[in-house]
Amino acid sequence: MHLKKAFFIIVLIFLITTSKAQSPSISSFTPASGEPGTVLTINGTNFGSVPANNVVYFGAVSAAISNASTTQIVVTVPLGAQHGPIAVTNKTTGLSKHSALPFNPVFSGGGRIIPASFDFKIDIPLSFDIEGLTLADINGDGWTDLAVANNEANAIDIYRNLGLGGDITPASFDTKVTLTTTGSSANEAGLSMTDLDGDGKLDAITSVGLQFGNASFTTFRNVSTPGTIAFDAPAYWQGNRDESPPYFVGDIDGDGRPELVGGEGSSGVGADLWIARNISNPGDIQFAASINFLTGSLDGLSNVAMGDLDNDGKPEMIASHDFGSSFSIIKNTSVPGTLALNVIGEISTEQYNRAVQIVDLNLDGKMDICWRKTS
Repeated sequence: MHLKKAFFIIVLIFLITTSKAQSPSISSFTPASGEPGTVLTINGTNFGSVPANNVVYFGAVSAAISNASTTQIVVTVPLGAQHGPIAVTNKTTGLSKHSALPFNPVFSGGGRIIPASFDFKIDIPLSFDIEGLTLADINGDGWTDLAVANNEANAIDIYRNLGLGGDITPASFDTKVTLTTTGSSANEAGLSMTDLDGDGKLDAITSVGLQFGNASFTTFRNVSTPGTIAFDAPAYWQGNRDESPPYFVGDIDGDGRPELVGGEGSSGVGADLWIARNISNPGDIQFAASINFLTGSLDGLSNVAMGDLDNDGKPEMIASHDFGSSFSIIKNTSVPGTLALNVIGEISTEQYNRAVQIVDLNLDGKMDICWRKTS
C-alpha cells in the first residue's frame, strides 16, 4: 500500500511538472548579423541548462552550441545560415521559440547582385508532379539536403547532400530516399520540414487525399543520424475537406509547439480553414482533431502567412482568398492550449494574390506584408 501511494505521488508530481513547462522566450541576440563562424549570444528564459539540452536553428541549419544556461545560449553561426528568425528548442521540455527579429547572414565580397553573381543552373531529374520543395539539413550533418513532395507517387523524395563542397552538380546529392504514404493524391500536397515533437530534428509534413473520407495532414518523425536519412512510418491527421495541404506550420497558441494549418481552395464549400493543435512530446508526434475557423469568411484559401503585426507577442494570420482579389487579416487571441482567431478586416489586392509573406523589410520593428499579384 505504501509503495502504491509513493508511486502515485511520483507520477502525479511528474504530470504536474510536465504540464507547467514553459516555452522558451528570446529577448535579444547579438550580433544581429555576421558571417559563418561568428559567435552569437542569445538571451532569454527557459533554455536548457546545458548545451546538449538545446537546439538552435538559423533557418533550416542547426548551429554548434558552446555554452548554455537557462537564460543564455552561445552559438557559432553555421555555414548555410539563412536570413530569418532564430529558433531555439529546449529538448528537455520539447518546446520552441522563434526570435521576433531576423538574423542577417553576410559573406565576404557581398554588396550587390547581378546576373554574373550566379553560375549556370543545374538540373536534377525529378518526378513529374512536384507540389512542394524544401531545403533543410535533415540529418544533422551540417549540409543542406533537398526534399520534394512527389504528388504523382503520393510520397516525399529526399536527396541527401553528400557534402562534397565545390561546384554543385547532380552528383552532389545521393540517390533519393522515398517516404511513401497511402491514400489518393491531393491538390497542392505541400511540404514542410519542422521539428514537431521538440526533439531537435526536423520532421516532414505533407498531405494526402481521402485517407479518412477527407484529406489528411501526413507527418513523418525524423530519426536520421549524420550520413543517414531515416523516418518513422507516416501518421495521418484528418483535415476537414477533400484537400488539406500544410499551408502554414508554426506555433499559434504560444505553447511552444507548432500547429498545422490547412484549408480548402474551392469557393463556397462551408469549411475554409482548419487548424490541428500540436499536443506532441519529445519522441511522440500527436495532434488534436482539426478545428474549423472562419467558416464562410474566406472565398477559398490559397495561402497563409503569420507574423506579429501589432507587437503583442502573438502572430496574426494573413489568409489569401483563392477566388477574389483580397486577403483577410486575422487577429490571434489564442492562449496556450486554446486557439482563438477573429477576422478584423480585408485588404483589396485588385488581382488574385499569391505567396503572401510577413517580414520586417526596413527593420523598424514593425512587420510588413508583401505578396505577388496574378491574373
